[in-house]
Amino acid sequence: MTTIATQELVTRVPEASQSEMKEAVDAASKAFETWGKTSVVTRQRVMLKLQQLIRDNEVTDNNYLLLADLGIATKRNRDTGHPQRTCLCHPSEKLELAKSITVENGKTLADAKGDVFRGL
Repeated sequence: MTTIATQELVTRVPEASQSEMKEAVDAASKAFETWGKTSVVTRQRVMLKLQQLIRDNEVTDNNYLLLADLGIATKRNRDTGHPQRTCLCHPSEKLELAKSITVENGKTLADAKGDVFRGL
């Protein structure tokens, strides 16, 4: 990836292996079985709850949100059988995402932060 302003190489993006791609497709297919049977109203409620949690910065390193709590199927911990904890978007990750938008698209940081916020 290069920065739009200077064409300087910023980072290299690794390619996913065939097994990683298969695992992702299998997980998405399995999740769709449940999610596809969920009513539109319930899906909307889940996504709005997720959006609000991210906006309120309630999901932090010490306060993980279980996707299962939102009704979304997740991988299970092999040892305990419990749903794996997933940090959805730590506040610092939102800033890092905005910085990436700045580098990749040449936007100001303030504009990129707005893009991240509006994207929720």
